[in-house]
Amino acid sequence: MLISEQITSPLVSFDGSISSDHTALSLLWYPAESITLAPPPELSGYAIDELLMAPWLKIFGPLVPPPISDVPSLIEAAQCLHSDIDLASSQVFSKWRFPDPCSVRWWNQDCATTLTLVYSSLTGPSKKDAIKYLRCTIAQAKRAWAHDFLHHTTSENLWEAAAWRKGHSIKRIPPLLVRPSHTSDDPQEMCKAFWQRFFIMERPEVSPLQPDDPPPLPTRDLSPITQSEISTALSATSNKSALGSSGINYRLLKWAFQSRLDRFLDIFNAAISYRHHPWKEALVVVIPKPHKPDYSLPKAYRPSASLSVAVNSWRKL
Repeated sequence: MLISEQITSPLVSFDGSISSDHTALSLLWYPAESITLAPPPELSGYAIDELLMAPWLKIFGPLVPPPISDVPSLIEAAQCLHSDIDLASSQVFSKWRFPDPCSVRWWNQDCATTLTLVYSSLTGPSKKDAIKYLRCTIAQAKRAWAHDFLHHTTSENLWEAAAWRKGHSIKRIPPLLVRPSHTSDDPQEMCKAFWQRFFIMERPEVSPLQPDDPPPLPTRDLSPITQSEISTALSATSNKSALGSSGINYRLLKWAFQSRLDRFLDIFNAAISYRHHPWKEALVVVIPKPHKPDYSLPKAYRPSASLSVAVNSWRKL
């Protein structure tokens, strides 16, 4: 509901308050002339808890996959594998949520108590002293948290700390030149400009046989993919890899393989037998190239395609 064309009706909520005994009063202002702000997309994936592995396997294990007899049934079986993993995860885990911008890992009870003193202090010297004490408390909390993180940590957390020096990446792309002498911040127009830049509009026909081709090698039958080969390929993967378009990570894929390895063997071997790739979707992320003078040009960016973890596992074989 809008009070006017620019200001929404106020919202009262305890979730947005700083102190536990106060509520937050918030409203949104949309200026008449402003950059278009697209709502953040829903995060894919789930907050996986290893302690809930048994309930997850109990749901996923009995699910019956469709039989594979041709290419359409192969595609259906591959899609069914993703949907069954997602079904089991949705019943056990909660979805990923955007982190609270006010929450930080070093914040402790001392910081909260000191902040309460700041809000309860009267204007004057007492207020200044409370603010000064809050800054000292925050500095001590940061120092204590960093000490505990670095001295009581794992190898994975050490690599995470090493990445902090790189800073935060820019999440928003500035207005883009979508047509000659015309920039736009509309997501649809920007997406179309990137699509025209990254992908070929008219694909030329290329013959599979060329005059300079080497002599063909003798044909041979491929050996069926075995359980040990898939297990070896999955063991070399990281559970923190990007999710891709499916929203499934390697941890869930390993659980699914542990529970129903027959589904993986059927899909992978059928894909080789029918000479068909069952997964053809990818999540394309736009990444800015470093040290470019003008980031309003589509050529200042490059695409990065993120495939599902099932595709990457098959490629490893």
